[in-house]
Amino acid sequence: MSLTTYAGNKLLDHMIGKTSFTMPDVFLALFKTAPGVGGTGTECAYTGYARIDVAGADFSAASSLASTNANAFTFGTKTAGTDETVGWWATFDASTSGNMLEFGTMTASKLIANGDTPKINAGDLDRTAS
Repeated sequence: MSLTTYAGNKLLDHMIGKTSFTMPDVFLALFKTAPGVGGTGTECAYTGYARIDVAGADFSAASSLASTNANAFTFGTKTAGTDETVGWWATFDASTSGNMLEFGTMTASKLIANGDTPKINAGDLDRTAS
């Protein structure tokens, strides 16, 4: 997991008391190309796809600079469009557009074809800090 420049700057300012950073609602997204620190990458766009709202309760408490998802995350079923292979995830502060906060690589890439319902099982989304 990596922080974006946006989130890193917000956290650095917050930790020294320069400005407060109130954590926004967080939305999980799937990506077809690797996201980057500048908030780049190609997000999924199949018919039926949308980011999903996630909450703190969906993740384990951080320990030893690591956390994982305590609950499964299920995205919308692909009903049309070109098949897409996803291999990355990212979180955002909005359900559409917004600022990317963090991103990471999936354990394995997954081809999403018509009729597929992408799911990240509990324990499969690892977040680490260094």
